[in-house]
Amino acid sequence: MPFTAVRPSIPRVYGRWQGGRDPHGQWRGGKDTFAPDRAIADLVVEKVPGFEDVIWQNWAFLKRAVGHLAKEAGVQQFIDIGPGLPVDGEPLLPDIARKYQPEASWLAVDNDQQVLVRWRQELDRGDDRLQVMFGDLRDPARILANSQRFLNLSRPTAVLMGAVVHFVLDEDGPADIMRTFRDTLAPGSRLVLTHATADGAKDDAKAGVKEAAEEYTDAVARITLRSYDQVAALLDGWTLREPGLAKTVDLLVPEDGLIYAADAPHAWAAVAVVSRE
Repeated sequence: MPFTAVRPSIPRVYGRWQGGRDPHGQWRGGKDTFAPDRAIADLVVEKVPGFEDVIWQNWAFLKRAVGHLAKEAGVQQFIDIGPGLPVDGEPLLPDIARKYQPEASWLAVDNDQQVLVRWRQELDRGDDRLQVMFGDLRDPARILANSQRFLNLSRPTAVLMGAVVHFVLDEDGPADIMRTFRDTLAPGSRLVLTHATADGAKDDAKAGVKEAAEEYTDAVARITLRSYDQVAALLDGWTLREPGLAKTVDLLVPEDGLIYAADAPHAWAAVAVVSRE
């Protein structure tokens, strides 16, 4: 997507809350946002109280997942589809991976020009194991083909799809997209997925969730809130890490259990593996 400050963008609205709160209680994200982004972000929170915490939960889970894959699974190659805008004061996901795998290679893929520019600024800092590439999740074959310029896909690779699949409409074939990745990646490769849902919303809040999704669709991009069963169907053929498809706050919980969790709403999440022979 070309850069524009007039129409809200997915990564800028998301970035409003990414990274959680600073010691003064202010949200760390938002440096790259503009008035239209903040307006729709605030409207969504008005309709769905606690939504900003769902964004933080999503980000916290992605950090845990990357650390787990690098430390416990020994993954050294990552494809991050829809990486979002870097947040000041927050580590980049590649940095988390390299804490355990110093030679890990990272490919950031996005179709938003502002995101690509911000990630290319990391290249200017001399990170020769980071690559940035234009790509659209709705064209998985092209992403995978172009990824081979930077990565060896005959080796296990982790693919991150954090809060992006709900922007793939049913008519664009999300199940086929997931199948393409599953059938192309090497055995032992991983998938990290988070997906927006209306599940968990209390009866008196469901109308607000629906209204927020409609407002977001009109102002930013069409979004499809999928149920547990619908998201689970997208993962057909993947082997899911226990406990399977679950709330973001219920996966890879640290031993001290110190994860902030709001009752509702929430997002679905999974860590899966390519396990074919």
